[in-house]
Amino acid sequence: MDRYETPDDLPPALEEPMLPAEKPFAEGEMAPPRVNLNTATKTELIALPRIGRTLAQRIIEARPFGALEELAAIPGLSAAALEELRPLVTLGDAGETEPSAEAGRVRAAMDELEALEASLLEEDTGELGPPPEGWQAPEPPPAEAEEMPKPEASAEPEAIAASEQTPEPAAAVASEKAPEAAAPEPKPQMEAPAAAPSPRGGLSRGRVFGMVFLASLVTMLLSIVFTLAVLAALNGGLRYAAPVDVQRVARDVTATREQVQTVEQQLDGLRSRLDNMEALSGRVSNLEEQAGSLEGEIQTLDGSLQDLSTGLETLDGNLKALDEQMQVIQAEQGKYQTFFEKLTQTLNEVFGAPQENASPTPEGTAPPEPTPTPTETPAP
Repeated sequence: MDRYETPDDLPPALEEPMLPAEKPFAEGEMAPPRVNLNTATKTELIALPRIGRTLAQRIIEARPFGALEELAAIPGLSAAALEELRPLVTLGDAGETEPSAEAGRVRAAMDELEALEASLLEEDTGELGPPPEGWQAPEPPPAEAEEMPKPEASAEPEAIAASEQTPEPAAAVASEKAPEAAAPEPKPQMEAPAAAPSPRGGLSRGRVFGMVFLASLVTMLLSIVFTLAVLAALNGGLRYAAPVDVQRVARDVTATREQVQTVEQQLDGLRSRLDNMEALSGRVSNLEEQAGSLEGEIQTLDGSLQDLSTGLETLDGNLKALDEQMQVIQAEQGKYQTFFEKLTQTLNEVFGAPQENASPTPEGTAPPEPTPTPTETPAP
């Protein structure tokens, strides 16, 4: 595998401009087979026009694709590039069978080789260091850029078929390619001016940090000097306070401190008064609670008085009823008395008056007492 097969394989210091679009095939010339975007490896994707290493990785991460228009959502792929890739790529059939396990191992080995090659390229690029000032990357001849060979997609199925028949040689081929990738090929010499230093003589990291620190220090000093110059231009120079002014300020500070102490004392007095008021408010709260309890007791007594008043009214009604009954009884007794008197008169008229020598009433017999007349009791 050629380490500089495509422009995207070159390190940043030797990166070449993008190759122009391929020319249409002449009559009778056989077009290469299309590349399946859903199953192609990173190398096959890089072999396509306008597809670099980064863009190929983005296509692999965005797979699978259902339509070719989904490629427009990938950053870095324009509509013109999509139209140019349309006749060169395919998405495969829906019923296409998955690759065998041997083919998957071969693809995994190729991906590992590509990763190893990328790491070696990064190490080589780091050893070269930054290019000298005024240096420009050499441009390849147009004929070489146009005639750069591209890997044919037909070689991939043959490699897969060979790996299915003999899986052990595939691992051997991968092991043989690994040392070749580990041994970097000599880099093409950069065309630089005669006075320019060698790329390997770049600045070390410590020296770069030192230069950055010195530049920061110089910048800070210049900013301080510029600030002082602006202040001097605005104020007319630095001025120091006189001892009299310092003493006056000290007296003012002392007076202010005394005022602050006085205010603190007043604040303490107000705080003590506030504490007393809070204590008094607690007592008032207790009195309110006691007043509430007394009010409850008064309400209870009021209810008891109402019950007593109701009982007295009931007794008064009962007394009135008894008085009425006594009056009725007295009226009936009067009627009986009148009846007996008339009966006595009638008997005397019929049988005559009683004899005078009649036996007197025996001694010791008390005469009948009259029935007392009940008196009416006034209502309370």
